[in-house]
Amino acid sequence: MTTTFETMGNATVAIYQNGKGVIATDPWLTGTAYFGSWALERPLNERQMSALLACLIFGSRTDIPIIFTPIQ
Repeated sequence: MTTTFETMGNATVAIYQNGKGVIATDPWLTGTAYFGSWALERPLNERQMSALLACLIFGSRTDIPIIFTPIQ
């Protein structure tokens, strides 16, 4: 079994096992937060978005408000 990880966006980390997404931490997929005052510095590309959506578990830090993004 091979475990790898990738950082993406502002603070998201995806963990893969054998190339398949398992866990994504702090997933911020698109858009802005806090009424437009925060925006993604590095928007996700198609491959990264697909990898995050395929993850089985999503985690978030509890010391900041969670940013939920509607998936369209």
